[in-house]
Amino acid sequence: MALADETFRENARALSDLRVVQILKRVEQHLANQSSVNQEQFALRSLHQLPPAPADFTGREEQLQQVVDALAQHKGAAISGLTGMGGIGKTALGLVAAHRIESQYPDAQIFLDLKGVTEPLSASDALRHVILSFEPQADLREANEDGLAALYQSLLTDKKVLVFMDNARNAAQVQSLILPESCALIVTSRLNFSLPNMNPLKLNVLPENQAIDLLHELCKRIGGTAKDIAELCGYLPLALRIAGTFLAEHNDWTPKEYAERLKAKRLSALKGEEQDERFDLENVLGESYEQLTQDEQKYWRMLAVFPASFKREGGAAVWELDEDATRDVLSKFNRMSLLDYDKRTERYSLHDLLAEFSNIKLSDEENLEASLHHAKYFMNVAEVADNLYCQGGEKVMQGLGLLDAEWTHIQAGQKWAVANMNIRKEIVELVMLYPNASESCLHLRLLSRKLIDWLISAVDVARLLDRKDFEATHLGGLGTVYRFLGEMREAIKAHEQALEMLHAIGDFSGEASNLGNLGRDYFELGYAGQAIPCYEKALTIFRTLGDRQGEANSIGHIGMAYHVINENLKAVENIKKALAITQEIGDRKNEASWIGCLGLIHESSNDPTRALKQYDKALAITQEIGDRLNVGIWLGN
Repeated sequence: MALADETFRENARALSDLRVVQILKRVEQHLANQSSVNQEQFALRSLHQLPPAPADFTGREEQLQQVVDALAQHKGAAISGLTGMGGIGKTALGLVAAHRIESQYPDAQIFLDLKGVTEPLSASDALRHVILSFEPQADLREANEDGLAALYQSLLTDKKVLVFMDNARNAAQVQSLILPESCALIVTSRLNFSLPNMNPLKLNVLPENQAIDLLHELCKRIGGTAKDIAELCGYLPLALRIAGTFLAEHNDWTPKEYAERLKAKRLSALKGEEQDERFDLENVLGESYEQLTQDEQKYWRMLAVFPASFKREGGAAVWELDEDATRDVLSKFNRMSLLDYDKRTERYSLHDLLAEFSNIKLSDEENLEASLHHAKYFMNVAEVADNLYCQGGEKVMQGLGLLDAEWTHIQAGQKWAVANMNIRKEIVELVMLYPNASESCLHLRLLSRKLIDWLISAVDVARLLDRKDFEATHLGGLGTVYRFLGEMREAIKAHEQALEMLHAIGDFSGEASNLGNLGRDYFELGYAGQAIPCYEKALTIFRTLGDRQGEANSIGHIGMAYHVINENLKAVENIKKALAITQEIGDRKNEASWIGCLGLIHESSNDPTRALKQYDKALAITQEIGDRLNVGIWLGN
């Protein structure tokens, strides 16, 4: 019971101390006239305090070996520092390691909970505990911290002692407990900190296979459901232990039923039934949360709006803080194991159970504020990525790389805006602006039916706000997607509506683009003769505007129309002109298209060798830029 219940343990220790005092008084009275007896022999020392390691401890052999090696191969006092979020299994791993090496420290093994996230022990209290473990009769009432530290060092010098300091608050709490060279210290903490000669080891969640093994160890009947339950537990050892123990003790619950309960509300399901706060995951996570200031708690709650890992700039945008302040807050969260940081990608991430905890704490007002900032920021990121992509050359891959890195956030921002556009006008505007932000490369990453949803929402909002420019733009986008899907009547209808609107508002560039789109619609329907006049009108406008990309596309499409009506000399001549312009301006996507079109002409001319050569070139470019749609087209060809 003392191992399972901290309050019981403290009460038991107090009762034990009282009993010892009573015994000593009786002994002293009995031996009052026998001064030759050394009364020190009656003092009860407590030198072997390590709690037992979990019998069902599973996995983490590599980390265990790191701890053992760190304590064996040292100069000066050996210190192993285990850090990580609450429930990650620091104490369990430390105890397993401690029992593996306890024979190397036969004089004593001292264990002390420093209560770092609740009511932290002072350094003096920790020193007293160790000293009294050796010298229970010592009178330390008048000793200050310096005196205690000196006595601590004197007692432990030349002894082989292992000290386990669990749940340290910070380096300052442990600094006075540094041991002489002959000893070893294991310290666990949720806070990342360093000490002289300390070998730090930050624990992460278990790999999937080890998480499944632990569940099987805890509950033999869990079977194939272990994989789902492990995922729902976020591979966090404490959550896994709560789930496995629940199923082991409740045979009227099937593993599948418990998994469904976890899906519905994980934190309430991951709570022990014996009112033991250590087995209440929400309480364990809340202990770290309570160490933050009120402002920091608000910032941490707002992280719930991030559906995936994020860079520092994203945090600054959501919090509306400058770069330096954001760095300080994120760094503190990382040190406290409330946030993970990947040095390679320079991105922060929130464990999904921590994310659920923060979401529970988030108020509706905070959620609205944070979500709006999140949606605005990542719409701007999409626009930056699109601008890079449109610059051509090396910028194409930079743009797509940025789009891919933040794609989860971009989709989440648009989805949130659609769901909440009845709240504020600025949210309504986001729905209209989102498709424009990544207009040129959006179709490379978004499924066509999903893109239609985005565009229909944007058209509806543009009409609501009487923004004919955006309405025409999104109608043109709709027509293009319908053409991709082969729904040509819908495509022509959308492009004609857009063309009429663009002509009325004097948007010549948009008019030229939609003339080209209308030409392609006729072309796809098999009406090449009707397509050529559309392309020629578009070409005239693009040349007037100096739009080289539009000029290239118009010339290339004129070439393909000539090919359909069997005028291949004119076809090749025009396509080569279009290809030269795309190579000149670095338009990799359309460069691949015109190379592939040359292959089509060679194929229709019964020259498969030359056709394959062109298809291979087109395929290589589309694979390089991640244009999945055209990768499929050229592989098919």
